[in-house]
Amino acid sequence: MTNGIVTGVSAGTGGRHLIVRSADRSWRFHMAVPAQAPVVRYLLADRAALAVGSRVMIKTISGGVADLVSIGRGVTPPM
Repeated sequence: MTNGIVTGVSAGTGGRHLIVRSADRSWRFHMAVPAQAPVVRYLLADRAALAVGSRVMIKTISGGVADLVSIGRGVTPPM
């Protein structure tokens, strides 16, 4: 996985084109995003959002302790 910041968006045939750069500005690239690609947004939630049957992705720290829990809603993690 690579994290970046969208610095530009343009419409293209079959989808959008993004210009993405790194937070430290060491690299920049252009990326095509097809119209059918799922777009995911993270929102903070409380523990009540977890339920039996939820599809989750869990980042752990040593000892099997959860550090971050992502819950899929319409999209199955990993997103």
